[in-house]
This record gives sequence, structure tokens and C-alpha cells, in this order.
Amino acid sequence: MTCFLLREANNALKQVPFAQDWHISVNICAGHLMEERFAEDICESAGPMLDRLVLELTERSCVERTPRVIAALSHLRQRDVRLSLDDFGTGFSNLDLLLDFRFDQVKVDRRFLAMRGEARTLFLKSIAALVHTLGAKVVVEGVESAAEHDVIQRSGIDLAQGYWYGKPMAVEQLRAFASAYTSINTPHGVTRMEHGA
Repeated sequence: MTCFLLREANNALKQVPFAQDWHISVNICAGHLMEERFAEDICESAGPMLDRLVLELTERSCVERTPRVIAALSHLRQRDVRLSLDDFGTGFSNLDLLLDFRFDQVKVDRRFLAMRGEARTLFLKSIAALVHTLGAKVVVEGVESAAEHDVIQRSGIDLAQGYWYGKPMAVEQLRAFASAYTSINTPHGVTRMEHGA
């Protein structure tokens, strides 16, 4: 399924004016990650978009850190593939996981953005400080309003995604969006990402 998705995305994106700062995020299931041909499958299926690829590993189902898994991810990193820890804060958070896999991004689950009052900003600032110490960027999921966008900008967050920036769209809609993207300014400190393809 992962390989099929990558091939389909590759074909679809040939039709889209792809901005230099855009990337493609794909969730990876634990079963595929543990297969012997994992790295080769990803490289072959992603093709030209390999250097724009971000593989998202879900914290709740993150696989064991076996030598095979570490070697496969290391091989992909050498090909400029980035790694993201998805749904951070919903599973078994630990620094060993962040250190062993050397994630490029850590995605904070929306439930923390939905917190009330100043606790929300303080929590997000703390997460951002920790993740930045490890050399990674912080992504917050599920931004749905101007108020939440404002919280993101005040919290030291690097990237955000959510319906406030754009909903999932078909390739034709993405093409129109991409054309308009080049003529507008993205809000400082927050990148519009993952609008769907």
C-alpha cells in the first residue's frame, strides 16, 4: 500500500507546480518498516520526489529499534529522506525514541492545541524547546482557527497543519492552489503544509 501511494503521488505531482519548500509526508506502518526491502521499496517507489519525502512514524505503534530498522532509516537519510515522529504525546513518549531515530520533525497531536488557557501556550513552548534541543522541528497538527494560529506563532512552533490553512484536495484543486501559492506570502514562522494529494 505504501509503495502504491508513493507511485500515485509521484504521478500526480508531475501535474503540479511544486514549490521549492513543499514536501510530501507519508505515514509508514510498523510492518513495512521491519521488512528487509523497506529502504529499497521506498527509494524505487518515490523516484524523483525522494528528496522531498518525509516518512512519518506513529509514536503509538513505533517499531522496535532493531539493527535492521536503524540501518534502513540511516540509508534513507543518506538519500535526504526526512523522518517525522507523528502523534507525539499520545503514546509512550521517551527521549530514547527521539535520540535513536534522530527525527527531523516531531508532530504534536491536536489534543494539546485544544487545551484551554495559558497552559496551552506553556506546554507548546516547552515541547518546542525540548525538540529544538534535539535538532528537530516542531509541527502542530489540527490548526482550525485564527486563534489557534495565533497560539502557534507565539509558541516557538516551526510548522503547522490543519483546515485553517487548507483542506484535503484533489489534484486539480492542488494545481490551482499551487499556482496561487507562489503569489501570496505564507505567515511568518508557520508553513502551510500537507494539504493532501
